Amino acid sequence: MSKPRIAIWYDTEVSRRSDGAPLYVKQVFLREYADQVELVHLAPRASAKDYGTFDFNIWIDAGEDCFPHSEWPGYVCPKPNFYWISDMHVNSNAWTYRAEKAKQFDLIGCCYQQHMDPIKQAVGHDNVFWLPPAAEPLAYPYGKALKKYDVGFIGHLSDPGRIGFLDTMFKAFPTSFWAVRRFGEAAAAYQEMKVVTNYTLNFDINMRHFEATCCGGFLLTPDLREFGLGELFDIGKEIVVYPSFNHDAAIELARYYVAHDAEREAIADAGSRRTQRTHTYSQRVKTILQHAKDLGLFDAGVSKTTPLQTTHLQKVVVL
Repeated sequence: MSKPRIAIWYDTEVSRRSDGAPLYVKQVFLREYADQVELVHLAPRASAKDYGTFDFNIWIDAGEDCFPHSEWPGYVCPKPNFYWISDMHVNSNAWTYRAEKAKQFDLIGCCYQQHMDPIKQAVGHDNVFWLPPAAEPLAYPYGKALKKYDVGFIGHLSDPGRIGFLDTMFKAFPTSFWAVRRFGEAAAAYQEMKVVTNYTLNFDINMRHFEATCCGGFLLTPDLREFGLGELFDIGKEIVVYPSFNHDAAIELARYYVAHDAEREAIADAGSRRTQRTHTYSQRVKTILQHAKDLGLFDAGVSKTTPLQTTHLQKVVVL
């Protein structure tokens, strides 16, 4: 009996990234579901008819426009299908583009809780659920390192508000660090910081919440409980929050945790356990498949047979 076929759609030529949700989801299927499904990776430019039919199609927003562009008229997304939608918070164009494309999908996972109702209204159905970002433990392995920096930040400085926040923070803490890093290099940098600072764009619960905590970083982030952050982490015990846009409050909290090593490390360890337990791409794939089954879109009796084995407080080799 042939295995059910799943197509995962994303465009590496457009995104030009060697990480991100599409690749991590693909790796989960290859690593944990290979015995039960046949997975095919297709770029949106491909013609599905050239590869046969698929029992389920997974489309993942890679952070750039990874859907068929307007110059490909008449393109119809193969069904049944699922769309993991993100980056709608960046600007109005990003919102308009993705909301229009979402109309083609049977099932939609929204990275940001506050976008669920607007997306339901845009697509005209209620098959929309909250699917936050996640972390890949193989790419962001837990570890301990000598603390070289009081505070630090990993990421792009494309937003004036973020630049202003970090400028204020780094002036208060001369022993600070900033860079754009990925994979193990990012994890190593996070582990060398006493306090990992976060500044979100338009109240998004971004990747930093999961990647920094996964590898054992202590995260100080804006208070986004209004947007679901308290449902993902135990505030004060797994991560620490500061009032959004309040630079002085962030500095005071950072000073406290820089000076209180044991309390800080206990929170960092708890945050890492939480992420590795509930916020990995393995967990997100499980959630996608369960929603697809509940909706009657796809059910091949899929269950993990080769789960990823990670032991907390132990280094994992980055593959």
